[in-house]
Amino acid sequence: MLTLDDLRATVSRLRREVYGGPVEQVGPQLEALVDAEAALATAEAAVRPKTKGGLLFTTEGDSRTLGFDTTGLEAECRLRMAQVPTAVAHLLDIAANPLVTCSVQNGSTATRRVSVASFVEGYSAHAIDTFEIKSGKSHQFDQLPTFFPDRLSGLSELTKATLHIQVDDLDGKVELHRTQHIWLLPRTTAPLALKDPVTGDWRDLTRYLGAFVTPGAPSLETLLHSAAELAPGRQFVSYQAGPGGVGGQVKALFEALQKQQVRYVNSVLSFSAEDGLSSQRVRLPRQTLESSNANCLDGTVLFASLLEAISLHPAIVLVPGHAFVAWQTDPADEGSWKYLETTLLGKSTFEEASAVGDQRAAAYMAVATDKPHLFRRWAMHDLRARHGVLPME
Repeated sequence: MLTLDDLRATVSRLRREVYGGPVEQVGPQLEALVDAEAALATAEAAVRPKTKGGLLFTTEGDSRTLGFDTTGLEAECRLRMAQVPTAVAHLLDIAANPLVTCSVQNGSTATRRVSVASFVEGYSAHAIDTFEIKSGKSHQFDQLPTFFPDRLSGLSELTKATLHIQVDDLDGKVELHRTQHIWLLPRTTAPLALKDPVTGDWRDLTRYLGAFVTPGAPSLETLLHSAAELAPGRQFVSYQAGPGGVGGQVKALFEALQKQQVRYVNSVLSFSAEDGLSSQRVRLPRQTLESSNANCLDGTVLFASLLEAISLHPAIVLVPGHAFVAWQTDPADEGSWKYLETTLLGKSTFEEASAVGDQRAAAYMAVATDKPHLFRRWAMHDLRARHGVLPME
């Protein structure tokens, strides 16, 4: 029986063969990769830790803090993010992705008024919550301080910061005030998932990749102008051309990128369970156009940006270890998705790249019924309208 390490090694090898090898040789390997990804997902779920972790501090048994004997209150605070994804921290939903959780129990005979505050020194505002806790009851405070985008914009490397947490008895005594070092991810890191130290579960953050799709970036205008010369009728008319007229417009974008010599750089999506993080370094579309180099995610967010700029409906498609782009030929038909493998920009025609994208999408969709994380398609119009995932620039 294969061990977890064996499965991970097999998946890594097959990813390299499928996403880095010749297109004509990846048919059997793709089937093997899909099966291996499914087996790995099952094996990793089976060994997921069940005990609580992420404890920052507790007043229980700590002589340095006030507790039941002094105030009748007991406080426990836990870190909920192993690392903070600064690129999208301002977009995160506190209910799904809190930074800290503090639980306060009232062991006194009276109702107590409690305040919990947290902030990241130099990088965020204060998050403050107050609550009246009845005798014998407890209350959980989930907090995600609002980060200042201008303070985070200069982070180019993993950075250590100081998290402050203060729990106050509003009747007069400070229950505790502690600081804790936390890590801030650089702005160039696209978060795929973060491990919740408390539950041991991985929180999917792939929807926030939509923030890297920037259709309004001025640097796209020159390429769009060149692409329009290659489009049917030398113009982009979006869905006015009807379902049959969409493909020609997408092809024009593909060929314009080829003329600019945008090339694929082999770099599968990274994963580090030890660090509690699944992520990928990603270039913004303007940076990809400047360098002409793109890994799978760079190419996907660039192409999605161009599609959105001409008022088509693109989507970011994530399968384990890889990303590619999709678009709807008819926005009224949910089944009209087409797919494109952007890593083939440097060596294939549009028709070939589209056929490979369709093949890979079909292979993963076939096994994703009970394992939806094996195939995720984030439609940009849905991310913008329903989830508030706005462009980074």
